Amino acid sequence: MPKSIEVKSPKPVEGGWLLTFLAVAAIVALLLGWRSTGWWLRDAFADPRLSERDVVKGIVWDASLSLALAALACLTSSLRRSPLTLTLRTALVVIGVGSMFVRCIDTAQCYAGHTHFTADSFMFWDVDWIAGRRDAPVVGLAVGFLVTAATASWLLTRLSRPRQLWQRLPARLALTMALLPAAWAIADGVRYPAHAYSLRLVAEVNFFQQLDQWVHPEQIEAVQLEYLPPPRAQRFARAGLMPSVPHFAKYPLTRSRLAEPPLAFARKSTVAADFRPNVVLTMVESLSQTFVHGLSGHYSGLMPHLSALAHTETAIDGYYNTTAPTIAGLILTLCSLHAPSHPRDLQHGQRMDRNTPFVCLPDVLRQQGYRTMFVQTTALESMGLEAFLRTHGVDEVHGRPQVRQRFAGRPEGPFGPHDATVVDYAIAMVKRLEKLRAQDGRPYLLIVLTIDTHEPGMAPEACQLPATLNDAPADAGPRKVLAAFHCTDTELGRWKAFLAQGNRAAETLWMLTGDHSILNTLNTRPLFRGPLDGIACSKGVWLIHDPLHSLPPRPLVPSGSQDVAPTLLHLLGQLDTETTMTGHSVFGTRPGLPLILGRVGGRVAYAQWGLRRVELTFEDLRQRCATGERLLGPAIVDPPDFNACDFAAWLRWQDSLWGGKLLFPQDTYRGDQFADKKRLHAEATLDW
Repeated sequence: MPKSIEVKSPKPVEGGWLLTFLAVAAIVALLLGWRSTGWWLRDAFADPRLSERDVVKGIVWDASLSLALAALACLTSSLRRSPLTLTLRTALVVIGVGSMFVRCIDTAQCYAGHTHFTADSFMFWDVDWIAGRRDAPVVGLAVGFLVTAATASWLLTRLSRPRQLWQRLPARLALTMALLPAAWAIADGVRYPAHAYSLRLVAEVNFFQQLDQWVHPEQIEAVQLEYLPPPRAQRFARAGLMPSVPHFAKYPLTRSRLAEPPLAFARKSTVAADFRPNVVLTMVESLSQTFVHGLSGHYSGLMPHLSALAHTETAIDGYYNTTAPTIAGLILTLCSLHAPSHPRDLQHGQRMDRNTPFVCLPDVLRQQGYRTMFVQTTALESMGLEAFLRTHGVDEVHGRPQVRQRFAGRPEGPFGPHDATVVDYAIAMVKRLEKLRAQDGRPYLLIVLTIDTHEPGMAPEACQLPATLNDAPADAGPRKVLAAFHCTDTELGRWKAFLAQGNRAAETLWMLTGDHSILNTLNTRPLFRGPLDGIACSKGVWLIHDPLHSLPPRPLVPSGSQDVAPTLLHLLGQLDTETTMTGHSVFGTRPGLPLILGRVGGRVAYAQWGLRRVELTFEDLRQRCATGERLLGPAIVDPPDFNACDFAAWLRWQDSLWGGKLLFPQDTYRGDQFADKKRLHAEATLDW
């Protein structure tokens, strides 16, 4: 008989467990390298402080978590093979690689999208814009993340399963110790909701939140274009929501002129009849009345400069910020038109700057010979901001690149240079614009947007609360928000002092308001004192300095963000112009039209009738319509000819105008002729 041949299994390679662990560590290190490279290439951010110490701290957290998962994968390989251990090992590998992959996406999102990977991740990504971003760092990061994660997944599935690992005491101790910092990281990351910009597990938590939104999208009603039935259209016209006779038959919101009466305030005798003032509009991030004690706010001494201006300039009482977030606030304030959707709705109107033409304040003033300029210190790409401004009448858009060029090395927060630098840059721009006006006589419109008061408080570490402030919470998060408002107020005081120097006060019409109300988060919620402080459309700040007319100091006029642009044009006497504006001048027709509507995309609806108001979700609004419940509540009489069903119909109708591109005729709109649509990132040529 032939001898049986004994087939021997190959002996495990000595030190195989070490090679396995080193291979896993190398893969994790490579992924971490991409993540840290993205941070240092940034303009990405992962924490409001954004110091190198915090970046290193974040990488250590990432490393401890990922290496611990790799260690667990190695440990399970030493156990007896069974479906349970195989499932456990596979799960650990998937979690480890998946976690690092998500964090790499996080960094790419920060770098390319200029916004942190939060629950609203990718909400500002514009496919048209991304197609134009072919520069090497962005492409390199994106391709590197994908290739590295794919390679890591392949290698981890091919690693050997040494059985000697668990038999070695040093290996047991080393791998067990690797789990300790991971437990710390996990425990810390579980507290993620307390801080929107956590360095720890926020990426994974938010990724799955966003994934859930993709799998189970919120039902946002999109309707086909329907012309309003004549009775409802007449009621809307009587309420001031649309012109009684549109200028173009197929474009029901267009009007040939702003139907405002002559101002009730005589022109100052010292002002020439043909004088055209410069215009400065300052928009303060997340400004709400609750922080301005001079306007019945809760925190005495927090914003003393704005409180003083509330007594020396005209302050509109009854004013509400009637939308959010920033891009929607800019559209409503500058264009008097509600944006059709919150950016994360991903519905028609997401690309608000290119969805359909509409006419804004910069359009009108530019047609009247004004130079138009916008200044901020954040990324111009975020939210499609630059594209919106350049295609709606703004000649020059200055953001983080231009500010950094002018003031190199200045301290920065997560979004860019602080408000002190915003003011310095705006002062430089005013001097430049004044020099140009001296040469050719053209006045200017300057729009300035601050940033430090963005939640959760973006002011520098040196920013502190005043010692005399009462009623401040003890928690660090809310105090940081208050400190940011206090320090921004100091810069606003310096900005106002500059605008009052020499002849500027007599030559400049300026307004100050917020882009939207303070956001309702765990950091800001302890700051709310009144029942309406935390709503999306809360009481706002609107200050006016008019060198042409003697305005009343504090008129009580229920009004909203949509009334800013019409009021400014009313004061300037620029009424004979085609617009799509839906607001009214607070010194004209607004007092006789007490119905104010607001919205935050397809999520929050706000109605105000005189001093009565309600804020509710779209679903609640539909239920009130279906059940016949009053719009403003069971104990309150609704506005004449306007109920919950009318409000729901108005929202659907307005959305259909955006979706059908029927706000303003494309062949008539001229505001975007000067904009370089192919490349909107060209820096302005400045003559200092």
